[in-house]
Amino acid sequence: SHSWYIQSLDLSADNLLVDIPNFTYDASITIFKDIKMTEVVPQNATSYMNFRVFPALPDGIHLDPHTGWISGTATAESPATTYSITATKVTGGDVTISISLTVDACTGGRGWMTIRFYADNYPHENSWKLYQGRGTSGTVLQSVDTFPVKSTYYYIDFCLENGIYTFEGADSYGDG
Repeated sequence: SHSWYIQSLDLSADNLLVDIPNFTYDASITIFKDIKMTEVVPQNATSYMNFRVFPALPDGIHLDPHTGWISGTATAESPATTYSITATKVTGGDVTISISLTVDACTGGRGWMTIRFYADNYPHENSWKLYQGRGTSGTVLQSVDTFPVKSTYYYIDFCLENGIYTFEGADSYGDG
């Protein structure tokens, strides 16, 4: 009879049999010149690495190659431009998606508003809606059903026509 003692064991896998969903961004993104943008966080991106973009994003805007987050402060206006973002799955192979990004100026009868939340550990329980007018019976202008982050601050920026708006934040569990 023999006994074996293993001090260390290095394992690697070259093919994992798991279906990784494609990462996604909002298809159309508008940011504003000279105002630090709210980070754009891709969905389903935790199993991706080596994010890259073509063509280059506008001056002052950056794509984090590790997380896929888009952030920064644009230094000039730019018309809607289509960008291809490619990332590598941890299981191998690349995925490429397209987004449209516009850099606008928040001027001419429009005003800037920033909302800041501290997102809890359950982003699927948190949502928000921006309504035109007083109360929640007006038209929904923008909304999010699930926060893109957890356990950190979440900023939402709006450039709105002068007027009255209602912002509604919700926690479906009721503890937030």
